[in-house]
Amino acid sequence: MLSHIGQTTGPDTATQNRLVVRAMSGEQELEQVHRLAHDGYVQRGYCTPQPDGRLHYCQHLDHLAQTLVLGAFQDGTLVGTVSVTQDGDYAMPVDAVFASEYDAIRREAPSVGVIWRLATHNDYRDDPRLVVALLQGVIHHQVRRGIDVHVCTLHIRHERIYRRLFGMQVVARRHGIKALANLPAVFMRSDVEHCHSRWFPQDRLVNQETAASMQVTAPGQRPPHWTNQRQPIGAGDITLAA
Repeated sequence: MLSHIGQTTGPDTATQNRLVVRAMSGEQELEQVHRLAHDGYVQRGYCTPQPDGRLHYCQHLDHLAQTLVLGAFQDGTLVGTVSVTQDGDYAMPVDAVFASEYDAIRREAPSVGVIWRLATHNDYRDDPRLVVALLQGVIHHQVRRGIDVHVCTLHIRHERIYRRLFGMQVVARRHGIKALANLPAVFMRSDVEHCHSRWFPQDRLVNQETAASMQVTAPGQRPPHWTNQRQPIGAGDITLAA
């Protein structure tokens, strides 16, 4: 069941029975992220169990202002997470295996970010809504921060779905990398200009503070920057909270 995962009260009762994606904050929530990532990675064979039940991976990035940690909550329970860090003068998760490819993208794009520590609870691993909601949160962040390209490292079996859903492109492949227990991996990039516009904030982008201003983004255009806003996703059973 949901061992190691703490309960968190949602911002209001309207979010109950919905999948809510929001930014994580504070040491207690960060510990939940470490434990969820640990359990998820162990279940998938990406790492061996640790005595403290936490995933110790790139923790030097956790407290940077350039890092966003997203959590997905189902009825107040953390069931998924993903992190994204804007490039800077620090070691990034992709440097160990795809350093040359990443450096080439750094030289090409004015602003680059790395998607990392994507994990879901085992009970939800076959629910596509969860990963879609987390990645849409990443894309919203990409637009808001003006990040031109996001990159990520994935198990090679996920390559096709990320290409089809999010318009990601393959940069390189490896037969096995240490971070994935020597499983085959693919290094992918997501350019904001090539991303499907359906993942952008569009016709139901509402400012919570005024509950008035409606902003519409034309297909193929970058949406306006946004803060303190909530965006219903899909059929309305997922909420993305800034």
